[in-house]
Amino acid sequence: MGCYNTYGGVQLKVEPEEDLLLTDYKVGRKVPISDGVYVGQEGVVVVTGGRLTAVFPVLHDKWGGDILPLDVVNPRNPVKQAAEEILKDKGK
Repeated sequence: MGCYNTYGGVQLKVEPEEDLLLTDYKVGRKVPISDGVYVGQEGVVVVTGGRLTAVFPVLHDKWGGDILPLDVVNPRNPVKQAAEEILKDKGK
């Protein structure tokens, strides 16, 4: 499985192995990853200027609808598959 650093509550494993120290970064703090937008199962992380700029629980489509980050994760992901089965069983 491995270790993860946490960015505003979103676990990401995008750093070199030596930088994975189970650190919990808060918004505004310097981070060891490149600027960009990262999608994790718990949400979306934005890094600009070497700092954690923002964390969002959902993405928005071009019509303003919510897309849960779980929806854009690899479809073979077992967590995504389990969530889809639970929703299907509940009739959603």
